[in-house]
Amino acid sequence: RDVVGNMYRMITVDYAPTMNESSDFSCVHVMGMENSDVFRGTLYSLDMFLGKISADELTWRIYELAKRWQVHVIGIEAYPIQQQFFERLQFDIQAKAEASGDYVPRVVPIKWPPKYEKSDKIMGLEGRFTQYRLKLPIDRQTNPGYSMDG
Repeated sequence: RDVVGNMYRMITVDYAPTMNESSDFSCVHVMGMENSDVFRGTLYSLDMFLGKISADELTWRIYELAKRWQVHVIGIEAYPIQQQFFERLQFDIQAKAEASGDYVPRVVPIKWPPKYEKSDKIMGLEGRFTQYRLKLPIDRQTNPGYSMDG
């Protein structure tokens, strides 16, 4: 609690608008950035949800994880196909938090520059891996999202 409480905590959301067998999964990833003297700039994966669920269920999962981890910000890709979900999430998170008297995290759009390839985004993490500044939870290695099976 002492370590996580001092981290800047955030959620990133990758929303999959369909739920059929060939659809991608929606992912809600809780992360914390530690900036202590020992672990300066170290990114921790704290929790994750991965699954094929409706937009309503996904909104609830996001809210529950935001509340549990007391995140500061929720980032979601806001491209045309996901823009409607982004706008809805902004409203729903604020309404749920205000109704229960909880802190309201900011919901912000994530937009990459045009023609920025997925491989470039992944390579942006290389420095964290080579400098051991990306930490994954060993106790969750069999959970969806952390396991090699997806």
